[in-house]
Amino acid sequence: MCDPVIEFKNVTKKYSNYIALNNLNLSIQSGEIFGLLGPNGAGKTTIILMLLGLSECNSGFINICGSPVIHRSAKAKQLIGYLPDNVGFYKNLTGRENLELICKLNKIESGLIPHRVETLLQMVDMEKFANKKTSTYSRGMKQRLGIAQALVKFPKILILDEPTLGLDPSGVQELLTLVKTLNERHGITIIISSHNLEQVQKICHRVCILICGKIKAIGSLETLAAGLGANNGFQTFIRWQGEINIPLSKLSKIIKSIEPSISIEWGEDHMVVNSPVACTPSIVEVCINNKIAVEEVRSNHLNLSDIYERHLPLPTQNL
Repeated sequence: MCDPVIEFKNVTKKYSNYIALNNLNLSIQSGEIFGLLGPNGAGKTTIILMLLGLSECNSGFINICGSPVIHRSAKAKQLIGYLPDNVGFYKNLTGRENLELICKLNKIESGLIPHRVETLLQMVDMEKFANKKTSTYSRGMKQRLGIAQALVKFPKILILDEPTLGLDPSGVQELLTLVKTLNERHGITIIISSHNLEQVQKICHRVCILICGKIKAIGSLETLAAGLGANNGFQTFIRWQGEINIPLSKLSKIIKSIEPSISIEWGEDHMVVNSPVACTPSIVEVCINNKIAVEEVRSNHLNLSDIYERHLPLPTQNL
């Protein structure tokens, strides 16, 4: 796959007097999970429509794998799979039958369809539900089948629009795990448009914060935090109950394997870990794995919600 896989160069899109994208420059790298964030009207949907070849820019250009995107381009449909925020199925058909129909509509050779359907079902872990009618599916199962539909042409890029909307916590975790698997095992570049910042933070390599058609911030969580002045290191405070059964020297060695430049200050019932990178979850995991009864965890890390809120424009006040 080419690198970058998606490129916007000086792209402007207007709807009458409304500027949806304002001289946008954006590159998305091959093989990354990329988050599109922003309030309603920020330009997220416009970006998606342009990538799908369903909307034209007024100026600038867009490349997918080195090829320009043309309005209603067959090339875009071949390279990109799309899961809308409310995917629909034929309720009287089974999951398998829905996928077979989608294959036919996408002009896949009839002899290839059975194997293609089986492969797609395996990719989204839906084999055991394939012969049930979609009217019986839960929201999470429908999302999985929707992703299978989006992958019917084995695209290089997958766009997910609010993929966890309406899912319960276990369904959310299962879907996020599926997204990571598709990215890591199959090398699919994934773009997620979402309002759920906590979920985006868990799986995205980089995020882009859009405000009024302009990029206000782009990068990894660590890069964005550093850009807001949180670049003087990360500190994690952990307090535990009772005694710990692992020697401190051994525990220190395990923690420093996370990041060699970590320094640790030990107290009677706590430790303070200083690190150049954010690693609180990894440190907590080490404690749990070594049967340390963690009672309190604090950190100075900026999370994605903090970063997002700092980039939002302040509301105007009538004086």
